[in-house]
Amino acid sequence: MKKLLFIIPLCTLLALCSCKTNNGGSTTESVNTDKVSVSELYNGIEDIQGKAYKKFTMPEKITKNECNDVYNLTLGYSNEKQDLSQLTQKGEKLVTAFSEKSLDDSKGLLVDNFRYDYTDNDFYCDVDMYDGFSATLNSNENINDEVTDFELYNIPREDNAGKSYNLKTGTMTAQQAAEFADKFMVENLKDFTGDLLPQTKYVCAYNSESADCFHIVAEYTYEGIPLDMNLSPFFPANNNDLVYYLDTVSDMKISSADSIESICANSNYVVKKADKIEKLISLQDAVNILDDQLAENSSYNFSDCELMYCHINHQQGQNEVVNPDDIVIDTTITYDFSPVWCFYIQKDCNDLQSLKSPDTIRVDALSGEVTFVKNG
Repeated sequence: MKKLLFIIPLCTLLALCSCKTNNGGSTTESVNTDKVSVSELYNGIEDIQGKAYKKFTMPEKITKNECNDVYNLTLGYSNEKQDLSQLTQKGEKLVTAFSEKSLDDSKGLLVDNFRYDYTDNDFYCDVDMYDGFSATLNSNENINDEVTDFELYNIPREDNAGKSYNLKTGTMTAQQAAEFADKFMVENLKDFTGDLLPQTKYVCAYNSESADCFHIVAEYTYEGIPLDMNLSPFFPANNNDLVYYLDTVSDMKISSADSIESICANSNYVVKKADKIEKLISLQDAVNILDDQLAENSSYNFSDCELMYCHINHQQGQNEVVNPDDIVIDTTITYDFSPVWCFYIQKDCNDLQSLKSPDTIRVDALSGEVTFVKNG
């Protein structure tokens, strides 16, 4: 399911880098680098954290992904043949995972050969042909993306998440909420994610109706390395080309200490192929590439940095905005992903959409190509 369409002005991308650009704002590596093994990727990280370079400042703490291997990945949809019985089975499993009541076949139906819907009083669940899904135990517990006043915990970065919160029933820390959400996803979302492991990235604690609750933002990882939460944008080759995003993030709401009240994911994918990479550009060299290639008047503060899998593709020749609901997805299509070093640009605003669609500068860990991703 497509979420949004964006057009990125070419001038925005050109302004980022002082060297010659190609492919709509990408730059190619000019720093001499020797690729290293996976075990050496983070060598020198202590010297990088918190360091002020001429054009940017590194975060005080960097997310270090624990991984033994790195791959070039090919992802695709789980239901390539658009099998309606498979769609129904997945929907029924999600219903069973959420609802305490016995499954009632009469309350589940297929809509337009595209989506399985299940409604039982306040409980609602849907699963679509392209691996998007949602479920809510109570219509009053829907996920609210508009929340702006919250305390944020970055779980992979090991933020101190031990503060306790008073929920509608029971108390829970942000760390406990993350562990509770991870356990639920591992036990119940295997049919949706295959070899990809869903894990909590952010926990947002806020107050709602005189009680605390948590908004969980989960990412998908493959052997310790996360996928880009927006699958990377499809970069424009010129000003008229569309840039669109496919979410690979799950949102959850926890307002009681013993249940997930709501969950929503716009798209999910499974691994079709994984080719191991022996050597790639280290974090230290990725930083050196940025230091060399960013424009002289650049002044960025990075809030975090991590290795992730990203997909970049150029869509040529389109020059008008298309309604996302009109786009028909080919379930046999696959997407190639490669490792990149992703540098998150610090933002003053504190909102959920910025967390899930951050502005970033990226260095391809194989080619050294630099790319600027601005969302919205």
